[in-house]
Amino acid sequence: MAAIQQHVRNYTPKSLALRVSYKCNIGCRFCYNISLPNSDVIMPEEQLLSVIEQCRANGFTSVGFSGGEIFLFAPVLYKCIKRAKEVGYTGISIVTNGYWGKSIESAKRTIASLVDTGFAPPKDRLSMSAGEFHNEFIDWSYARNIAKHYFATFAHPLRIDFEVTPGKEHLIDEFKAYMKEQGVPDDAFTLDIRKFIANVGRWKEADGKAVVAKPIGSFKKCTAINRFVVDPDGKVLPCCGFNRFIDGISVGNLNNNSVAEVIEQAQNQVATRYLTLVPMGAIYEELIKRFELPKDFSVICEVCEAIFSKKEHMEYLAQRADEFLSKYEEGCEG
Repeated sequence: MAAIQQHVRNYTPKSLALRVSYKCNIGCRFCYNISLPNSDVIMPEEQLLSVIEQCRANGFTSVGFSGGEIFLFAPVLYKCIKRAKEVGYTGISIVTNGYWGKSIESAKRTIASLVDTGFAPPKDRLSMSAGEFHNEFIDWSYARNIAKHYFATFAHPLRIDFEVTPGKEHLIDEFKAYMKEQGVPDDAFTLDIRKFIANVGRWKEADGKAVVAKPIGSFKKCTAINRFVVDPDGKVLPCCGFNRFIDGISVGNLNNNSVAEVIEQAQNQVATRYLTLVPMGAIYEELIKRFELPKDFSVICEVCEAIFSKKEHMEYLAQRADEFLSKYEEGCEG
């Protein structure tokens, strides 16, 4: 594999995602990263600012902030956005459950604070979650208040992530009707519909969970790979992070190494090489020759969890890496 390592860089992230904490003021039944009110791990402000600076120095162009609920740490968030602007990031994204939209006054205050940081759509973006599970805690009136003032301030739509399980699709039309009745213009928000709930995190323990199984061969290469997602404890993941509990896909920890060191050591990391080069279904088919694995997956993150969650799987994939990965590096898909 030495020849392959000499001319291929498998991991070249340009997008930073910072999860400041897994503390959340609500407890959604489907939460993939198990963010709950009793979570207490928080990334220190000094480390957050340092990571923002280091990633920009390594060529990163965008940064996202989430949790948990990021606005529980609003003063730190605002400092981080300002620093990101100062060092030259061209895109800022924020994910929130929108609890601060309880009143139009609180929505205005928070959006005014974002304006003060230099936050400016369309290059920057705020996303609010308001679907089936979030609505158990956050009333749709919160989305109404935020969307109205966000649009009035920036003249760009608020992105609303809206999750629904099979059989509950009627909630989509009901939400749209509610927003119309409340005088929210159609162009004040966009809906990002999520109909497939990953069977990871809290959803694995849910009663009556909806799983729509797909053929294993339908799972191609992971399109989320090549990110730099930092957990509150400093662990770095190369993907959107649905599998934060799987140490096998971690590429390093910023408590031990710099951003540049993590990126460099990730080039030869077994999971990163497999995920970058090989369709997920093909990795699964290789592993099932040797091990008993779960079946009936609805989203690719579930397949990833089945593959990279066990030490013995990782050891086997490492042993097979030279032979198995070489054909994909050479451009063969067979």
